[in-house]
Amino acid sequence: MNGVSMGSEAAFADYVHRLVDVIGHADRAEPLNDYCLGLMLPVDRKSVEPLAAVTAPARVSAKHQSLLHFIGQAPWVGRGTSGAGWRPGAAADRAAWAD
Repeated sequence: MNGVSMGSEAAFADYVHRLVDVIGHADRAEPLNDYCLGLMLPVDRKSVEPLAAVTAPARVSAKHQSLLHFIGQAPWVGRGTSGAGWRPGAAADRAAWAD
């Protein structure tokens, strides 16, 4: 990630790893990472196509299909993903994301 401190990168990787544990699909770690990263980047539209373009500019079509499949096939919905990962009130988390 360009312009992001190593502490923030580590915190983001840990966050995504915890979400992968919750959804229970290790094969979806890459699309989950790209989806979360795309949502955090300064992109005008937060739909799948622009997210694919910023996360994989050399493979937009393939990444677009991957993200569509990731979003469309979401058997983990309702399995506690909303509470996984980052806890907004934790001081250590706030410090890591503020770098």
